[in-house]
This record gives sequence, structure tokens and C-alpha cells, in this order.
Amino acid sequence: MKKIVAYAHNNLPSTTKHQLNKVYQVLPNGLKKILVRVLFRRSNVWPPVSCICTTYGRPHLLEEAVHSFIVQDYPGDKELIILNDYAQQTLAYEHPEVSIINLAKRFRTLGEKYKAAVGLCTHDLIFVWHDDEIYLPHRLTYAVKRHFEKKPYLIPKRYESFFSIDKAWVWNGKKMRGPVLGRYPGSSSWSRALFAAARGYAHINDGFDHELEARFAKHEPAHEIYDVQPQDIYYIQQEGENSAYQLRDFTNHTGGNSYARVADFVREQAERGEISLGRVELEPRWQTDYSKVVNDLLQTALKQELSK
Repeated sequence: MKKIVAYAHNNLPSTTKHQLNKVYQVLPNGLKKILVRVLFRRSNVWPPVSCICTTYGRPHLLEEAVHSFIVQDYPGDKELIILNDYAQQTLAYEHPEVSIINLAKRFRTLGEKYKAAVGLCTHDLIFVWHDDEIYLPHRLTYAVKRHFEKKPYLIPKRYESFFSIDKAWVWNGKKMRGPVLGRYPGSSSWSRALFAAARGYAHINDGFDHELEARFAKHEPAHEIYDVQPQDIYYIQQEGENSAYQLRDFTNHTGGNSYARVADFVREQAERGEISLGRVELEPRWQTDYSKVVNDLLQTALKQELSK
């Protein structure tokens, strides 16, 4: 059975795969789960994925994001595209799955920057990878399974698919809390076909990612914000003082647009000698063992539940 499924996934014409997908949709849920487990048992049927990470003047946070990518347990091919348009820093890091593109001029808008990052991706199943957030090691594996649970013969270049979760952990530098219910574009992934159908990111700054997902939502049933269980949450949002900016901190500021204020903030940091300039060799690592922190939080919640 495993060999048959692997062969079908890799060799059948797309029209046949589409017909098989229709059959899959009417199967009982129990049989669907068995098929998905068999489909992913061999690593060569895991689709290659691309992760897009845009950055500007905060390499110490980027190092945590890169480490989050490196420790992923995903058995298939993966790549991380880092797009840096802070001209005063040339980021460097040697890894076969990580590509860094340094530009000497800043993009006009964040939407254009993210759209360019997508254009640099080799693969057609694309994951947003924020440079200031943490992703636990099961993120890619979990999300890909969810994509293919809906469409086991998904061809990301041709079929529309979207996945995101509705809860996150929140880390303030000292303590983890959650799960926190919300909309988290940084947890999303989608097929290139859906991105193209929605015409990509708008050329705006504030809310560029929410605006894209609003257009994704028009392509039902491709759009899914998943009611994730606490033990499966893979997204950690950082907050609090960490000597770096977060765009949302400037969104409602009255002194100019948020994108321009970020540039001013980073320039002032550089003038005070708070960030390195020139060539910056990244040293990916986590400042905290986030997996352990989350696991401890889950165990504490379980004990409290059992004691009731």
C-alpha cells in the first residue's frame, strides 16, 4: 500500500490526482486519517517547502527565527529565504537550506518586500516565517499534514490551499502565557496557486498580511483558520522589551507612518551603537529552550485539570 501511494503521488497525471482527491473527500473520517498517515510515512512524498523571512535591522531576533527553522523536524526538502533591505547591514550565514539576499535599497512598502520574497522561493508551498517570532520544531510537519488532509494529492503550483492556526503562545522574555486566541498571519502557509489567484500582497504597509488573508478567504474552501489544540500550537509571539522594534508598536503612532518610523528607530539605534553595522555573521540560537518552556506549561495545565 505504501509503495502504491508513493507511486501515485509522484507519477500519476494531475487530472487523475484531482479525481482521486474527489474520492478522498467522501471517505469516512477514520479512513481519511489512515490514508494520510500512510501517505506521509515515506519522506520522499513530503512536498518541498519554502519559508519567507523578511528582516530589517534586528539580527539578534533573526538568529532565533533561523534557529527555529534549522531545528524543524520536517523530513522533506525545505528552504529559508531571508530578504534583508537594511543597507547598513550585510547579513551572512552559511547553511545549505538558508539563503540570504542583502539589498542596498529599502523596499517602498512591506507588501512589495514580501511579494519579492515569494518570487525568490524555489518551491510552491510557502510558509511565512517572521524574523521576530519563534516557531517550535513541529511547525512544518504539522502544517503540511493539515494541507494534505484536505487534499492528499495537492499540487501547490496548481491547487489553492491555505492553513493557519487560531492560537499562539506569548513570550515576554521571562514568562510564557497562553494559549491566546487571535489571528496570526505569521502562522500561515499557502500554495503558490492561491497566492497567484489572490494577486499577491498589496503594495501597502499596515495590515498588508491581513489584507492578503481577507482575499484568501474569498477562495473557499481553500481558506482555513484551524482550531488548534494547545499541544499542537507551534507559534510563539514575542512581546515586551527586547531592544528591538515590532511594527505593531508603531501602527497607531501619530508621528508619521509606521514603516518610516521603523527606519528612524533603527537609525537611532545605529547612531547609539546599539546594533552592529557592516558584515554581520549570524549565530542562530534560541535565548531560551522554548520547547521546554511550552512543555512545562502544558504539564502544569494538565495537572491542574486532573486535580479538579
